[in-house]
Amino acid sequence: MVRRKKTTVFIDAKETTSVRELKRILQGILKVEPENQRLSNETGLDVFADEKSLADYNLTGAVGTCTKPCNCRIVL
Repeated sequence: MVRRKKTTVFIDAKETTSVRELKRILQGILKVEPENQRLSNETGLDVFADEKSLADYNLTGAVGTCTKPCNCRIVL
């Protein structure tokens, strides 16, 4: 689950998906270039590095499910 202001986007991504790949997926949905996106945890304190995977930030299948998705913020 990715939140941006009042918009929430649900994305089905694997633990091995890189942050860069997630930004490209969001580019297709939100029409915002990846270099203009900043992904972070829900508190906004941890900014995600492009080369790391979602698992590196503990966004795994064990943490997120359909009924309780992982939360991520996007700042444009």
